[in-house]
Amino acid sequence: MERRRFLAGLTAVPASLLLKGLVTQSVQAQSSSQAPGSSSGTASKTGPEILKEYVSTYRDPARVHGICEEYRAAATIDVEHDQADCPMLHPWAEGGPLDTFYEKDGGPLGIWRQWEPQVHGQAMKGSHIFPEENPEDTVVLVKRFLSA
Repeated sequence: MERRRFLAGLTAVPASLLLKGLVTQSVQAQSSSQAPGSSSGTASKTGPEILKEYVSTYRDPARVHGICEEYRAAATIDVEHDQADCPMLHPWAEGGPLDTFYEKDGGPLGIWRQWEPQVHGQAMKGSHIFPEENPEDTVVLVKRFLSA
């Protein structure tokens, strides 16, 4: 399982490293014009107020700790609990890592179908925070999913 192998490495990383480094730096990279998977940078798409709020939430140690715990759970107990018995929506950023990481497994939907055959989704224009960058298309996708 590709997901388990990727996330399993995170369980060995000290929480303090993730807390003060990996997550915070990732958010800062996503917000810069050099952000992977973003041609013009998040800052130019969302405006400085939204970006400031987004980045500031990742400076709260309790929130970052929660994010780290989610990654740890995803590599361990969540694999057993990820059997849903209902349709699931999984959108991701177009041109980002998910577009290429799991190609051999059928892409992001192929990975999720290992746990939930009723998964739906697609790549969305924008970066990691595409709902803020591309709200119109995001609303269309969610409404279509909920009305099906």
